[in-house]
Amino acid sequence: MRRAIGGQELSAADTDPFLLLDELPRALYAPLEHPGAPWHPRLGILTACYVKEGEYSFSSSVGGEGTLHGGDCQWVHAGAGLQMSEGGNHPGGALHVFECFVNLPSKEKKSRPDVQEVTGIRQVGCSEGVSARVLAGEVAGVKGFTPQPGTHIHFVDFTALPNGSFEHVLPKEMTTALVYVYKGSFAVGPQATKASPGDVCVLWEQGSSLWFQNIGNEEGGLVLVAGKPLREPVVQRGPVAVNSRAELRKVITDL
Repeated sequence: MRRAIGGQELSAADTDPFLLLDELPRALYAPLEHPGAPWHPRLGILTACYVKEGEYSFSSSVGGEGTLHGGDCQWVHAGAGLQMSEGGNHPGGALHVFECFVNLPSKEKKSRPDVQEVTGIRQVGCSEGVSARVLAGEVAGVKGFTPQPGTHIHFVDFTALPNGSFEHVLPKEMTTALVYVYKGSFAVGPQATKASPGDVCVLWEQGSSLWFQNIGNEEGGLVLVAGKPLREPVVQRGPVAVNSRAELRKVITDL
């Protein structure tokens, strides 16, 4: 597992409203080898589970069960809370997954939980040699999923052939923007900062655009997450995010 957001390298202010971005790098599994995540609570957050390759099962306390396949993304508006399990009973084969946690505004943390799947997200051309799966937001005139009001984000998987480049203009209100490289070598941003697999680039120039170019000899990939900061206090424990320690103590007691 690679953790791009949610570790010790970046502060909560740097990544607000994003609490976590994990990659389960592509690997081949024997049947039932992948352990998955057993039943666990989620509260006060919006989560996205993007399956780039393979299949990934899930169950929820509010929406039954199902299986995600390559190109699918599941969105869980945890709100006031629900129980989830995912990735269990894996049949074997290739698996490549990204998981993103987004903090919800305080007014949304008591809302009704909801689970939605967006399936078969196609890759769209952005420029010569560059394509994207728009999971949320809008790129090159193609719109992705729109989370519930109060959560303004872009979540995009870009793929680039050698020398392929692209510039994506970010909405002015999205002053938090981070790029995570998961394959290949890239030059990113106005300083053409070199980034390799596992690197995270923070776009410090607020209200700017994202420029990147594949400077390697193979196809490369990077994920963009961008959003409007909430600038609210947050106390987090795993997939539970509230606004104070007192609220967290109450949630733990209730669970």
